[in-house]
Amino acid sequence: MIRVSSDRLGHASPYFQKKLNDEHMFREVDALPARFDNISAIFILLNAIHGRVPNVPRHVTPDTLCMIALLTELWECHNNMMAFSETWVINMSESIPKTYDSDVAEWIYIAWVFRHRSLFWYITRVAIRGSSGVILKHGLPIPDGVLSAYYSSFFHFNECVCESNADLMTLTEHIDMARQKHVDAIVISLYQRMESILEEGGCCQACDTMIVGQLMTEMKPKDLFPPPQAPYEGWSIDRLLRMLSAVPEPQCTRLFHASLGCPRGPCELFPATRSLIKLVDVEATGLDFDWVVDNI
Repeated sequence: MIRVSSDRLGHASPYFQKKLNDEHMFREVDALPARFDNISAIFILLNAIHGRVPNVPRHVTPDTLCMIALLTELWECHNNMMAFSETWVINMSESIPKTYDSDVAEWIYIAWVFRHRSLFWYITRVAIRGSSGVILKHGLPIPDGVLSAYYSSFFHFNECVCESNADLMTLTEHIDMARQKHVDAIVISLYQRMESILEEGGCCQACDTMIVGQLMTEMKPKDLFPPPQAPYEGWSIDRLLRMLSAVPEPQCTRLFHASLGCPRGPCELFPATRSLIKLVDVEATGLDFDWVVDNI
């Protein structure tokens, strides 16, 4: 049991100030989200609001921190919780996902509520590179309203969706559009290479035949032939980069160039795609917190 002060609550929380100033507006059921059952989060937040610092733990679990973030947003008491949240995030740095998993949505929400810019950049980078579809929000009120028009100029495959989907999308949709943009560019690059060889030729007939054959034998077992289509469900950027970076160059330079007198230099399987892979590895990065704030 914990004793609370209406004065403290009203001073720390505009939400409670509004409710307490009008007795007809305040209902106990409004103080917590529906089905909220994390008692530890409630006690921690109330102790922090009331200045009972010794009763506020320096270590919490990620789930409890997520629930504290949920209450912080509902009660509008961000200023009281910023310093505590910095300590909690530092102390649980080993728990922050390094690769994409089901906990990423929690961490996006934590970073968003507590305005942790470096954490927000890092965890959205993990999401953009590691997710293979729209992130499940698990009921968390991750913000809506990021401008979808930002992406319309990048997309070949999804222009009609961007134009017909009005101007706004959720943050998780925005993250997924970043994923799709890079996957789309790589898939297009692979097929442009094949079409270029088939329509215009590359080196010589023997080399071109070997390159097209190797492209087909590499792409088919990797589910890249026929080409995957938007929204590229099941395809993450990191998976695609790893997969294509491991593909060896063709052997036609060694086998054919000397005997056939091929006029060109060493043959490469997909030179433009390899350059694009390096570019995507740099550009597929996290979101800037302030940019997101300005665009919701």
